[in-house]
Amino acid sequence: MNAEELLKQYTTGTRDFSGAQLQHVDLSQASIADIDLWQADLSHANLTQTNLTAASLRETQLTAANLSSANLQNADLREANFEQAILENTQFQNAIYDSTTHFPDSFEPAAAWKIEPESNLQSAVLAKADLSGVDLSHANLQDANLRSANLYGCDLDRANLTNACLVEADLSEANLSRSNLSGCNLESANLERADLRQANLFGVDLRSTRLTGANLQAALCNEATQFPAEISPAAVGAIVIAPGISLQGADLAQVSLVGADLRGANLTETNLRGSDLWGADLSDAALVRADLTGANLWGAQLTDADLTGAIVRDADLTGAELSGTNLADESIDRL
Repeated sequence: MNAEELLKQYTTGTRDFSGAQLQHVDLSQASIADIDLWQADLSHANLTQTNLTAASLRETQLTAANLSSANLQNADLREANFEQAILENTQFQNAIYDSTTHFPDSFEPAAAWKIEPESNLQSAVLAKADLSGVDLSHANLQDANLRSANLYGCDLDRANLTNACLVEADLSEANLSRSNLSGCNLESANLERADLRQANLFGVDLRSTRLTGANLQAALCNEATQFPAEISPAAVGAIVIAPGISLQGADLAQVSLVGADLRGANLTETNLRGSDLWGADLSDAALVRADLTGANLWGAQLTDADLTGAIVRDADLTGAELSGTNLADESIDRL
């Protein structure tokens, strides 16, 4: 296929050019936004000043292509090969790539987002992005814009999605176990068959969300969490976190309880290993023999809490209020 044929088909509405053989093609200054060039071969192509906004360049061969001043904003670059490509002044804002994307030596795409476990995607603009099946476990997606994104089957285990925009996003069959969804916008989102076990749903409005088959066992809610009228939090196994609650012996390891109001709660022998209790209010709480190994208690309120026999080894108590706290000698030794 040559440039004339591609542009003619593009003008008539064709967007799918996957697998096209376009070696040495001259598409300089062409505007071909939203084009699908999956597995296409554009090696040695002239793409100077080409508009490839939101293009799919997955597994695209771009070896030795000239992309000077090209616009690749919001493009999908996963598994693309840019070896020996000319990338002077190329725009990569909000493009996505991963460890399989091959760039020239020492090149890092400015303002692009790397999709991988534990990645920092805070405030990323990923609206309408196809992230189906990807591994974003432990990733930071706080304040990210994922409106209408395809997150089908995505692994978001323990991901931070605080205040993220997930309006009309497809999260069906996604793994959201132990993720932090507090304050996020899930209006009209699809969570069918999603795993939300021990997820933090503080302040989330689920009334317009599709939840058929979703696993909400031990999902963490508060008084501001809103469920559809036909769903009772207790009936689906969700836990409403509130002052005075009894969670004695519960397994809450590695969950997010950021800012939780647990005043006077019974947390005797509760497993809180590795949990995030940043800024939580645990005043007057019973934490007798609780396991807080590696827990984040930064800035937590522990006034008059009872930690007799609690394990607090490697816990972060920076800035925590401990006045009146009952810390037995053996607990102190484990700090």
